[in-house]
Amino acid sequence: MPEIKVNSRDLKAFQDKVKRLDKKLDEQDRKRLHKRISVYLLKWVDTNFKTEGGKVGGWQKLKLGGRPLPRSQRTETKQLDSSAKVLQDTGQLRRSFVPFSDSNTAGVGSEIGKFDNLPYAKKHHEGHGALPRRQLIPTVNQVGDEILEMYEEYIEQVVNE
Repeated sequence: MPEIKVNSRDLKAFQDKVKRLDKKLDEQDRKRLHKRISVYLLKWVDTNFKTEGGKVGGWQKLKLGGRPLPRSQRTETKQLDSSAKVLQDTGQLRRSFVPFSDSNTAGVGSEIGKFDNLPYAKKHHEGHGALPRRQLIPTVNQVGDEILEMYEEYIEQVVNE
């Protein structure tokens, strides 16, 4: 999974808030809530792919203005597929992301083994040489408020049962 870099103070504050809220829930409630959070994170990733980085301000467009067509499909006037979407040639990268959760964690990442076969993923996520950074997964700064809101709503729901 690509490494996420966040401001350590923001991450620490977020983790402290989550720990305080977690104490209000039993193990089964935490599992249910963490599953919801992991599905939310997967939807974030899916939307980010569908909108070509729309969740992070947009990914840099393809350098040539499209993806080169296979030689058999090229014509004198058409060399590129200008409708091609960034990072979505086969869909393999987007489909490699799955939600994961248990009573202690919630997240989204690439399936074990799948991501290893996609060495370009980390390079796109972080940027590498001439390859521009195209953020694939969210940072705490981008989803932390929504996750804390999910905690508060869930705790309110559990208390009112």
